[in-house]
Amino acid sequence: MTDKPKPPGDFTLQQFEALKPLAKLIGFFNSDLRKQFQDLDAQVESVKVMLANRDRFAEIYSPLGWVNYDRMSVDAAAKALAAEVNEGEAILTAYHLDPDNLCFLGYRYHTSHYASWGELYERAVERTAVEDYLSAIPLILIVIDGICTTMTAKHPFSGGADAPVFDSQTSGSGGLSEGLALFGSTRRKLDSSSITLPFRHGIVHGLNPNFGHSLVAAKGAALSHRRPRARPGA
Repeated sequence: MTDKPKPPGDFTLQQFEALKPLAKLIGFFNSDLRKQFQDLDAQVESVKVMLANRDRFAEIYSPLGWVNYDRMSVDAAAKALAAEVNEGEAILTAYHLDPDNLCFLGYRYHTSHYASWGELYERAVERTAVEDYLSAIPLILIVIDGICTTMTAKHPFSGGADAPVFDSQTSGSGGLSEGLALFGSTRRKLDSSSITLPFRHGIVHGLNPNFGHSLVAAKGAALSHRRPRARPGA
């Protein structure tokens, strides 16, 4: 069994810390290099804060169905972390259902790799804009199904984004695989109560019919923006 690879950000910081003694020694003899290193050190401290927030976000919000992804607003995540959980979920919902953010984050559907799902995504955005979540949520789930199945040749909600297939960012804490596992839980009997997670099985098979809510749509949208990255050779 091999050790789980570190996320790229953590690995880079580890390498930087290892080089600090040498950089300080060189800076002792060269003032320009010393200044450059000090500037870089300040930037690294900012990155450390961002990574700490990422880990806190995964700890607090991932169990509630929120997936962190590379293009998610750092400010939105920080505001959610600074608030009580209920208020934080409201902040995240507003962010993920904002029409401008949906259009910006949907840029990839204009590329050849994702164009096949572009019309579905655009229709989901249209239905979200008029708060027709009953229509938007299934469309979002279809997009997630199609992209992950195409990349893995197996169903995303049944192990299609497991750790052996994808890289550490996708399979790590708060990543795509955790979201798929949570949303893909099997529903075996009718439950007409309101749900707060886009349970794919329950929604598609009519066992969670009370799903048409902004919170559910926002969590589905967040998951759809988490691009799966295949590990080399996977």
